[in-house]
Amino acid sequence: MPYEHLPFSREAALTERHRRRDPRPGYTPDNPRNFGRQMGEKLAVGTQRAQEEDLGGYDDRLLLKIRLRAGERFPDLETIPGVELVSQEGEAVVLAFLDEAGQAEVERRLATLAQDGAATRA
Repeated sequence: MPYEHLPFSREAALTERHRRRDPRPGYTPDNPRNFGRQMGEKLAVGTQRAQEEDLGGYDDRLLLKIRLRAGERFPDLETIPGVELVSQEGEAVVLAFLDEAGQAEVERRLATLAQDGAATRA
C-alpha cells in the first residue's frame, strides 16, 4: 500500500530576518574633544552619586539613563562588551553595565574621544 504524502503550505515569517538600517544621521558634535570631556565628567559624577545614594534593590548593576535629542537615532551600544540594554522608552534609553569592565570600557572610549577627538566605534 503506497503512502500518501501530507501537503504543507509555507508560513509567512513573523519577524524580519535583518534589522533595517536607520536612515537618520548620527549625532556629530561640533567639538568632539569637549563633548567627550563633558560626557566623561557626567558619567563620573553620576557613578559617584549612585554609589553614595545606593538605594539597593534586587540588581547590583549600575544603571544609567541617557536622554537622546529629538529625532536622533539610537546608538548601537550593545556592541560594547559589558553593556546590556535594559529598556528603551520614547526618547530615553536605560542601560545596565553588567560589570565594572563594561563601565571601564565606556570611560576609556570617552577619554580617547576627549584626548584625540575621535574614538574607535564611537
